Amino acid sequence: MSLYAFADEKRMPESKVYAADLDRDGTPEERKKDFYCPSPNCTARMRLRSKSVHCACFFALDGHSASCMYGHLGTYDPNDYNEKKFDFENAVMALKAVKKPSEAKLPIKAKENSKMVHQGPEPPKTLNEILLMLKNHDCHDVIGGKKVGDMLLDDRSMEEFGENFFGYRVVEAKFPSDWFYTKRPALKDLDRLQFIPFEKQIPYLSALHLVLESDLRQFRFDVYFRDVGIFREVIKKIWGGEGKTEPKYRFAVVASHWRQTSEDEKRYATIVTSSKQIITFK
Repeated sequence: MSLYAFADEKRMPESKVYAADLDRDGTPEERKKDFYCPSPNCTARMRLRSKSVHCACFFALDGHSASCMYGHLGTYDPNDYNEKKFDFENAVMALKAVKKPSEAKLPIKAKENSKMVHQGPEPPKTLNEILLMLKNHDCHDVIGGKKVGDMLLDDRSMEEFGENFFGYRVVEAKFPSDWFYTKRPALKDLDRLQFIPFEKQIPYLSALHLVLESDLRQFRFDVYFRDVGIFREVIKKIWGGEGKTEPKYRFAVVASHWRQTSEDEKRYATIVTSSKQIITFK
């Protein structure tokens, strides 16, 4: 599903239509028209589903293309969240935060009091919630003072927003078919690596490798892990269990702080510190 679609197959900005607007202001004939998926390479025809239990949205009549992320996303209702209070950098830093084992859980009464203080919708917090919000807004929409294209790099935003890619970003990409991870021997005191320059840490760290490409350009991403346990957990999930001959999942979404590692090509790297920073899709 998607909260917006395009009336024009070329996805021209002026042909963008939001489901809520069409459901509220469109004529019966306009509501029955076919629209096009926000993903530029998807061939799905979209149709309006009027508001019932959830908000109005567009759904695919004949399924999305295999490489289209919209075919794998769940439902998103903006009324369930406070998008106006969303702070992108704080949200990503919260995902990166490593919870110490000594941190005690809140008592039941403290949790109840916390709920009373935070009445009403809150901003998206988990990576899945953040991704759903960003995918259901056009790249030029502004949330929390930032354009969606400056927060999420995907097949919609890569051509226009890819030139200034750095810092805190969410990346949606796929695993290359030939080589998608590098496993390094487990070392003791890997945490000490954080005190040396980034480039000198890389030879000691296991990594996932991702690619985002179109007919015009290609971005490559290296996702490094200091925590061997997190790396093993992610790899196990990607393969879908023991004895598999090929990965179960082909796509990954990573929220982190990125830096360019090659000036000759669009290659970027990051170090993840929490499994909350990564989600995978078939």
